[in-house]
Amino acid sequence: MEHLEHNMSTLPNFQVKDALTEIIKNAFPLEKNYELKIKSGSSKGDNYIGVVYRATVIQRKEKKDAKDNFSVIIKVPPQNPIRRKQFFARPCFLREALAYEEILPIYKEFQNKKKINLEDSFFEYPDCYKTLTEDYHEAVFLKDLQLDGFRMFNRLEELSLDYVILVIKILAKLHAVCFAIKDQNPDLIEKYKTIPDIFEERREDVGFRFYLEELKGRAMDSLNPKTDEKEIHQLTTFFRDGTTYDYLMNSVDGKSAEPYSVLGHRDCWNNNVLFKRKGGKPVEARLIDWQLMCFCSPVCDLSYYIFSCTTKSFRNEHYEEILEIYHQELSKLIKLLGSDPEKLFPRSALNDHLKRFGKLGLIMAMILMPIVLSQAENVPDLDELSEQLESGSEVKGHFSSDDTAERFNKRMRDVIIDMVELGYI
Repeated sequence: MEHLEHNMSTLPNFQVKDALTEIIKNAFPLEKNYELKIKSGSSKGDNYIGVVYRATVIQRKEKKDAKDNFSVIIKVPPQNPIRRKQFFARPCFLREALAYEEILPIYKEFQNKKKINLEDSFFEYPDCYKTLTEDYHEAVFLKDLQLDGFRMFNRLEELSLDYVILVIKILAKLHAVCFAIKDQNPDLIEKYKTIPDIFEERREDVGFRFYLEELKGRAMDSLNPKTDEKEIHQLTTFFRDGTTYDYLMNSVDGKSAEPYSVLGHRDCWNNNVLFKRKGGKPVEARLIDWQLMCFCSPVCDLSYYIFSCTTKSFRNEHYEEILEIYHQELSKLIKLLGSDPEKLFPRSALNDHLKRFGKLGLIMAMILMPIVLSQAENVPDLDELSEQLESGSEVKGHFSSDDTAERFNKRMRDVIIDMVELGYI
């Protein structure tokens, strides 16, 4: 292990280096015949809040009793102060550390005490080796799921039903555990009810509010004045009594969603789910990036994922089906955990919450769709983008390159049409 130090030069600070060294020595306490390789852990456009490294420990010579290669994903915040501010870096890393160090272990222990089968429980997230929370030195160290065959889905491709069902079932189980804990042992999560949505950090940020209004204008521009009169009227009416920021915060207000609020993932989109495939089909999935976790309606996760990551043709065919699958999976686990799903979140409550909070799917699609549809080469320099957001400069064209504008307009228009047809706006 004496070769570790000089291979860590790409890491941002000694705190991260020391933590990685500790993790590796814990994994290989008696071995020294290994070398360390560190490279980028994500492609351009895959990660916006932080920087990701993959640190792999490789055996240097054959040994009959040698362990397999050991790999750690290291997530660190950007060092640029303005980018840290504009992308909420510190609050996001503190939130993710809280999820891995406290909340997810509570969920695991609660389920273990019920002695239910692993496949029926909520377990679909990576192991966390360590977190750091010192200002400017934040970091999260995770098991590298690539070693187990998990890969990110290409956000530019269309999701099939198999992929969506896997994600919907995971969200259902995540929510079911929280409902059961609220019912049986609410003190375990009482203090987490006050966790604000991460966008609360920007309540007084005039520049961010202006940016959201630009996004609203871009969404409106996706509609055709000749054919979409109904949608234009409805969208205009919807936004008449408040700003985009106001509607965003109303959509994620956990207090107003009670008694049916849960600790939601709040950032479930293509880049935050990893899939394992067998025979060309997805067989398992894992949720990553718990940086936005907060107390909100379960519908926040559903609406965000469905409207940001699926097409209208998919929703036309499968929307009611996946809602039914969600509620069945949720009810199944709530029962296994010893509670009554008809009391904790009946289907009637799901339908009501879709009407009340489903609009988050529209707002998050406005924010996320330019990213979802951007080729890697069209993703902007994030330090430069942060500077322009900070100064209040117009950033409207950053993600709408010529080759994505047409796709964006179609996808955004489709989301608005569905929101109107479903009565969410």
